[in-house]
Amino acid sequence: MKINEEQALVGMDKALSSSLQNDFEMENIGFGLIEKTKPKPMLLTAVFGNSTDNAYLETNTVKYDELTDTLQLPSGKRFEEYGNDLKKDKALQRIFEVGSFGLRYNVAPKDYANKRKPASTELMDEEYVIAQMMKKSRQSWDLFNEISFATLLTSDQNNIFSGPMPQYNYFTDIVGTARGAKVDMDLGSTAIDHFSAFGDVYDTLQEQLDVSMSSMSSALILCGKDFYNSRFLIEKQEGLAREVRGPLDLASMSVPRDNFGATDGNFAYQYFDSHDGFRYIRYSAAILGTKMIADADAYVVPLGSDVLFKRVFAPAQDRDNVNTTALESYAWTRTSNRTGVHVAQESNVLFMNISPKLIIPLTSTS
Repeated sequence: MKINEEQALVGMDKALSSSLQNDFEMENIGFGLIEKTKPKPMLLTAVFGNSTDNAYLETNTVKYDELTDTLQLPSGKRFEEYGNDLKKDKALQRIFEVGSFGLRYNVAPKDYANKRKPASTELMDEEYVIAQMMKKSRQSWDLFNEISFATLLTSDQNNIFSGPMPQYNYFTDIVGTARGAKVDMDLGSTAIDHFSAFGDVYDTLQEQLDVSMSSMSSALILCGKDFYNSRFLIEKQEGLAREVRGPLDLASMSVPRDNFGATDGNFAYQYFDSHDGFRYIRYSAAILGTKMIADADAYVVPLGSDVLFKRVFAPAQDRDNVNTTALESYAWTRTSNRTGVHVAQESNVLFMNISPKLIIPLTSTS
């Protein structure tokens, strides 16, 4: 019998390959499974997830009233006259529509027929393949949430993921005007007192919190990598003529890292706390090639505010769930002897920013 050097002989008990140097020398390559996946950065979900208020509707339309207190000072008058009339405030009703998002998968007998589990001699079965697909779907929904938060943060919009639902610009819709240009912090300039400039930004954030009748546990600046690196150089104060009088000397000590509760993946994000009152976090991650925050940009956000982001859920429109209180997600399963298990999942959700002025976009052109 003649052995073909180009032919790989694979057994169910072990994976073997023929050596091209010796027709009869066999090498065992069954050293386990090398598994790879896509990066799963989840910083924004970790930062905003716990403080984002959820609402559960019985329809797919969300309505809420917004009342803005106007200020009016007393007027000068004659002694025998009355002052100006105090004007009444009227509430505005806002209406938004919730969209629907979904995915589906199928596990058929042909998907595991005559196939073994990777790095194993055990044959695949339906349960194994379904478990793999469930893992993929969980990752998909997690990244869906992260991208949705990023879209709210950086564009004031809900991400429709190419769907037929309305896309809103919350700054335009709620404030009534287009958002102005990002504040240029000019981090490369040596003629600016940068700590004073960021102090002005902090004052603006506090003013907007007061307007929104809200509070915060801390003030964050979520930074693209170039913005963070430039701001970090300023914070290091390498040319300072005296010793640093703080708990962390960034010029000589390691930069802190934390996952901020994002336990999936291996991401630990650089950050530092400045005496200007902000915590700066470096977020350079991308999902499917799209940066969550552009390199030169940054966004000021009040951590812990209860009037920033909201998620509004609508019920599925099927016989069992229509006009009932919404759940965050739905799944349906049907089986066929020939075509296997069919699974459909959906989440009917609208990501909202109801206080757009609480986000302050920054950039640096130098």
